[in-house]
Amino acid sequence: ALQGVHGLSNFFEVVVEQGLPLILACVAGLVWGILVFWYAAPHMLPSFWAERALMEFGVSIGATSTGLLLLRMADPEGKTPVLTDFTFKQIFHVLITGGGFFDVLVPIPLCSMTGAAWPLLSVCGAICLLLLVANPFVRRKWRCRCCRQQAEANGTHTRNAIATVGQMPAEVLPAAGNEVAVSVA
Repeated sequence: ALQGVHGLSNFFEVVVEQGLPLILACVAGLVWGILVFWYAAPHMLPSFWAERALMEFGVSIGATSTGLLLLRMADPEGKTPVLTDFTFKQIFHVLITGGGFFDVLVPIPLCSMTGAAWPLLSVCGAICLLLLVANPFVRRKWRCRCCRQQAEANGTHTRNAIATVGQMPAEVLPAAGNEVAVSVA
């Protein structure tokens, strides 16, 4: 047996004994990838089929970095929209196949078994709240609602007042500390 790292001798013995199935699986995967690249990709991918197929081939035989490397070799100056399209696809693809979706679901049964559901719920709630606060659309809506409530309390019409103030030159606006109530009939 091999001397050195504990436990590796058994690993190498298994690889040597089962080498033929491993080699056959690798060759079959490589042949499948090449056939799909040359025969299926031109028919399935609408535009820039070679770059898209290289990207997907690299991802399927190695990792995303392999696909990015192959794309960079095929399109070094980034003249095709393949990288942008791949990026948008990966956002949703990785949630399911990359383990993200399943990694999220694993703590749920674990928490029910250990009784630690409240800490998980509070962390998830805090993350959701943080994402809502960080979302620019939600912040804009909340800010407009606050401005509208303040204007209604002062007896002014917010939409017209904000539009009027936004169009005023800087010289016409009041100095800091002076309040202005614009009422539009």
